[in-house]
Amino acid sequence: MHLSHFISFCILIMSPGPNFIAVMRNALSTGLISAFFTALGITAAFTIMYPITLHMVAFLQKDPYISVAISVLAGMYLLYLGTLNIKYAKKDTDLSKTSKHCFKKSFKTGFITHMLNPKSLVVGMSILAGVNLSEISLFDELEMEFFSVLFIFMWFSLVGILLSRDNIRIFYKKHHESISYIVALYLFFLGAITIKTVF
Repeated sequence: MHLSHFISFCILIMSPGPNFIAVMRNALSTGLISAFFTALGITAAFTIMYPITLHMVAFLQKDPYISVAISVLAGMYLLYLGTLNIKYAKKDTDLSKTSKHCFKKSFKTGFITHMLNPKSLVVGMSILAGVNLSEISLFDELEMEFFSVLFIFMWFSLVGILLSRDNIRIFYKKHHESISYIVALYLFFLGAITIKTVF
């Protein structure tokens, strides 16, 4: 795996986006285990999407309409997430909510968020920039996916660990309404930009 491609990939993963927000919200509202399951869901989705992305790059270059449809769908999902955050802002935050159902829901949130994350395709293509797909062996493909999956899980787990600290969660409980509105505006912005770029 080319080091420059992996560095680009890491920077894109670490930049704030829907995945980061999903982990942040669950870490702050329901704690470390919920954030861990969200990170696990994101990692599972990436593991599935990576080989698909690898084999779709060449096809998308030939048929841009599919890329447009994916971008529009992703943009609409970001707008939907923004709406959910506004709805969530009006709910009281219970820091003791740690049920099994919550964990399953957290995994599902992470999984769906990454599957419809507009950054996902960009992240995948960043690894493949300048790479001749016809020259990639099965070993190279597995190597790239292994290190990418490992980094994603470690990064979002670290985010969950940091944001689930008691003092940070208490601060969030006091200001969760304002934080939710700010996150909603950010998601609306991302969604609008994502849709606008295809027209």
